[in-house]
Amino acid sequence: MSKLHDERLEVGRTIALPLRKLEATIDSAIEQAGHVMIAMAAGRKRAKVAAATGQDAFAALGNTVAALFEGRSTIVACHQSLEQTRAELNVRIDNYGDAAPKPPLPFTEGAQPLRIVA
Repeated sequence: MSKLHDERLEVGRTIALPLRKLEATIDSAIEQAGHVMIAMAAGRKRAKVAAATGQDAFAALGNTVAALFEGRSTIVACHQSLEQTRAELNVRIDNYGDAAPKPPLPFTEGAQPLRIVA
């Protein structure tokens, strides 16, 4: 492989890790917002207050959740765009994780398997 290809592969790696962390962070924030929603609704019910009580807080939380979902949508679009760029540059994927099956290892005819020696 060429030096340029290796450089592009390394750049891709430096983007991929923080991108996946950002996606996971957004998902965690959405999950946490759900817990806040449940706690607020249950707390209002437990405190036996009118539905109008704290309505501004519920509206603000709703806006927050909508923004989180919009953020999730746009980071997914960013990821897809980066994937398209990776394919256009013909940079192979070497991290597989859960998203793609690992390709089979090449087999060399007559090769001996590795052995552990002491």
